[in-house]
Amino acid sequence: MLEGLVKDELRTILTDECKELELEMLALEIMPDYLHLFVSAKPTHILCVMVKQLKGVSAIKLRERFPELAYLGYSHRWKQFKHLWARGYYCGSAGHVSQDAVKRYILEQEGKDVFDYSIYGDHIGETKIGDFTK
Repeated sequence: MLEGLVKDELRTILTDECKELELEMLALEIMPDYLHLFVSAKPTHILCVMVKQLKGVSAIKLRERFPELAYLGYSHRWKQFKHLWARGYYCGSAGHVSQDAVKRYILEQEGKDVFDYSIYGDHIGETKIGDFTK
């Protein structure tokens, strides 16, 4: 139940913050341990500033609403975690593919295991992220 509430709140926070930053949110998929966010930004936007703002504001607001996130799901409260999000992020430009293709990819991620992504153009699914034997 809490996971659904956090997911809904995160969606609201990111939607509001994208509007605040004048970004057009094209797709958002929230997974248990990461998210995909596809936005349209002006050339004057600075990527690292956008990411810092989105991660910072969402972390602050989520922890205000859900203080138990400081313990990242551990039932025993012996360790409090300073950061909600990992330091890194991945970003790519969608200039070489259509906006619809990126949006479709993001929306198709719902329910996939982190190691279920087909990589390197392998459309028959033999090579997976995390499969280092091939």
